[in-house]
Amino acid sequence: QIRYAKAKEMNPITRKLDYFTRVFYQNEYAKELRMGNMGALLQEDYEQTAEEKIACAKKYAPKLIGISLASELITSVLFNVGLLGYLMWRYLTDVAFTLGDFSVGISATWKLFMRVNQLIGFLAQFQEHSIYAEKFRTFVTQKPQILNGTEKAEAFKSLELRHVSFTYPFPEKNPKQVLSDVSFTVRKGEKIAIVGQNGSGKTTLVKLLLRFYDPTQGHILCNGKWIGEYPIASYRNQFGTVFQDFQLFSETVAENIMVKRPLSGQQRKDAETALQKADMLERINDLPNKMDTLVGREFAPDGAVFSGGETQKLAIARAIAKDAPVLILDEPSSALDPIAENKMFETIFDSFRDKTVIYILHRLSSATFADRIYLLENGQIAEQGTHSELIAQNGKYADMFHKQAEKYIS
Repeated sequence: QIRYAKAKEMNPITRKLDYFTRVFYQNEYAKELRMGNMGALLQEDYEQTAEEKIACAKKYAPKLIGISLASELITSVLFNVGLLGYLMWRYLTDVAFTLGDFSVGISATWKLFMRVNQLIGFLAQFQEHSIYAEKFRTFVTQKPQILNGTEKAEAFKSLELRHVSFTYPFPEKNPKQVLSDVSFTVRKGEKIAIVGQNGSGKTTLVKLLLRFYDPTQGHILCNGKWIGEYPIASYRNQFGTVFQDFQLFSETVAENIMVKRPLSGQQRKDAETALQKADMLERINDLPNKMDTLVGREFAPDGAVFSGGETQKLAIARAIAKDAPVLILDEPSSALDPIAENKMFETIFDSFRDKTVIYILHRLSSATFADRIYLLENGQIAEQGTHSELIAQNGKYADMFHKQAEKYIS
């Protein structure tokens, strides 16, 4: 119990130390650490946390050492002294008890003691491990909130949000409502733009569509059925996604695009097509091993290092290669210049001409591609319509669009 209490108290301290180690190790933090004073600040935090770890060890050390000494005293010292004393008494008082008997007695009894002591140790470990196992059992038996359905997935026809609201449960004393009574329908082949200021609920809306969360209120329907009726994997398989915080993995370029291994000849051709549509094929072909080049240099000195815009194009190529009926893009062009952004959207809408595209934007120039635009404000749909209709309304969307356009015109 004492060792368990120590481990429980030590775990968050160890995680914090691991975080500092990771920050100094990973390449993406290097520029910030070199340009500012954050390195010294983190080192100071590391040393302070190391002191906390030492203090935690010292806190439990007296009890653990005391118990170990007491255990050894009872099981080993007293046993040995008692055994030796008894055998010596027998040897001195019993004529029939020979020196050979004395020697065999010590040897046999000591072996028996070692086995019994080992068994007792195993029982003690079993009790200690059961404390950890109980925590693990609680974790693995916890029922997931997002449950699988059994309905067979059909070809995509529509997505519908009916009076959807969502509240993050944290902080517990003041839960944060992000979406409130949002309703709209997306039909097959439509291009939908979702715009709004930071914190308006755009990314949360995407997470609800992908069923990372279930709405607090309301329902999301796919082909007229609640999405909870479908198996999660088959439902999500209908979406190709480019997240705002997308990731590339330390695998080959081709494996990052196709997300599978090994790749057939046709799959390699599909990867090339996706890279070409994302305007990255020429860049990849310049690499030493072309599509077989490992991404990043963590495990390979000749791995490929890409710029922010290039990694974004690779993420888009991955979404194109999936060839899903619905494409969801969350700020897909944040690392691209306006010309590259315009070209990217032309490519996407050409590749997904007959498919559904839902995309989130800050730069409203690309919203003109959309069949319908939804402006979110404080978690609600403030305006909706085509670009021309919203400009004619001369409301919040028009104001945002004109303010952004002024920066380019001036």
